[in-house]
Amino acid sequence: QSPEFMAAWRAELERVAPRLKRQPAASTNEWRSHLEQVRTHEKTILAALPECAKQLKTINADLSDSLERISNKELFLSNSFERIAAEYKQVQEKLTSVNERYETSNAAVEKLSTELSAVTEALEDLKGDMDSRGNSMVDTSPLQKIRKALTKLKNEIKQMELRIGVVGHSLLVASLQTAQDARLAKAGTKGSVDGGVKSPGALSDGFENSPRSPVAFEMF
Repeated sequence: QSPEFMAAWRAELERVAPRLKRQPAASTNEWRSHLEQVRTHEKTILAALPECAKQLKTINADLSDSLERISNKELFLSNSFERIAAEYKQVQEKLTSVNERYETSNAAVEKLSTELSAVTEALEDLKGDMDSRGNSMVDTSPLQKIRKALTKLKNEIKQMELRIGVVGHSLLVASLQTAQDARLAKAGTKGSVDGGVKSPGALSDGFENSPRSPVAFEMF
C-alpha cells in the first residue's frame, strides 16, 4: 500500500474509533432486575387505580350527560327548523327548475339572435339591390345620352343628304357642261351657232356660281 493511503486510513480509524467501543455483555441477573421493576410498577398502578377509576367514572358521567344534552339540543333544533328546512328544500328545487328554464331560454334566444342576424343581413342586401334598381330607374342620364346621340345622328344624316345633293347637282352640272363643250367643239369656234345657242363665254358666265366653283365646293 502507498504511504498516502495508509495515512488516510489511520486518520479515518482515529475518527471512528470512539464509536467502535465494545459494549459490555449483559449481566445474567438482568431479568431479575426487570422482574423487580415490574412488581414495583404493579404496586404503583394498584395504589393509583381506585382514584383513577373514580375520576374516569366521573369523566364518563360528564361525557354521557353532555352527549345526552347535545342529542336533545339537536332534536330540538331539528324540530324547530324542520319547516325552514322544508321551505329551503322547496326553494332549492324551484331554483334548479328556474336555472334549467333559463338555460333553455338562453339557448333559444341565441338561436333566434343568429336567425335575426341572418335575416337582417339578407334584408340589407335586398334593400341595397332595391335602391340600386330604383336609382337606375330614376336616373335618366342614359336616356338623355341616347336622345342626344339620336339628335346628333339625325343632324349628321341631314348634312350627309345635303352634301349628297350638292355633289349630285355638281356632277349633273359638270356633265351638262362637258356635253355642251363637246357640242361646241364640234361646231367650231368661228361662226355663231344656230337655234340660239350661246357662245362659250356666255355659257361660262352662266355657270360662274355652279357647284364647280370654289364657293360651291366649300359646302362639301
